[in-house]
Amino acid sequence: MATEIHVNDIGTTLECTIKDNGVIVDLSSATSLRVILKSPDNRKLNKQAVITNPPGTDGKMEYVTIDGDLESDGDWELQGIVEIGGRWHTDTKIFTVAKNL
Repeated sequence: MATEIHVNDIGTTLECTIKDNGVIVDLSSATSLRVILKSPDNRKLNKQAVITNPPGTDGKMEYVTIDGDLESDGDWELQGIVEIGGRWHTDTKIFTVAKNL
């Protein structure tokens, strides 16, 4: 994830490493990868994610922001959702989106 993220940034990579009890999950057989972004005002965005380093044996998936994603400053939440023979949710991560001048 970028070290500093600002309102309306486009092209920012948001990454999740998927683990189960501390062990990296092989994503190569995943049928769906998604992230939920929750804004400071509780708006939720459901976005399609992709494997960061195919074939996905390192457990990393990512979403790259587009126009309209990061519309407000403050603390955002990120949660990954993976489907591999079932549906699994990751722990949530908090990241801050800073104001612009």
